[in-house]
Amino acid sequence: MNAAMLTLRDLAGYRTDTQLTVEEIAGSTNSHCEPEAIGMVRYREGATAIAGAEWFSPTTGLLIIQALTLLPARRSNSLDPIREALAGCATWQRENRTYTLTATDYGPYGDESLGFLLTIQEGGEPPTAYATVYVRTGNLFMALQVLGAGRTTPLGAEAIFDRAARKLPRP
Repeated sequence: MNAAMLTLRDLAGYRTDTQLTVEEIAGSTNSHCEPEAIGMVRYREGATAIAGAEWFSPTTGLLIIQALTLLPARRSNSLDPIREALAGCATWQRENRTYTLTATDYGPYGDESLGFLLTIQEGGEPPTAYATVYVRTGNLFMALQVLGAGRTTPLGAEAIFDRAARKLPRP
């Protein structure tokens, strides 16, 4: 599983912020839409290994969060339950923030993948964009987010998705 993690060699100009704990992974690589968060907890049930890290680029201001989960091999690990949960997440409010989620196709990765762009607007502050891709290859699940300012996919996010997907085992 470690071979599939991004490294500083893969991310020129970035620095490692931290290795994430299991609790931090659970809270950091989803859209914060309640149906999807509940679906993700169920999806990861029985996982035998979870690893995650985040990197920050002081030059671009982008933050990358990657989480890898080794799922039970003896069950269906289709992304369909997560896809269905995300279908119920278009726009919602939580605390002082407005969340808008748009399904986005960042490319076919692994056995199956799905992507979305989440924008968060808080009061009069500039919005933040979270470009996210979920990839399943066999029983390995990857969640990868690239965070930046604005309402569109952060510049360079798709190249980061491609780089991370190339490190996954081949289907």
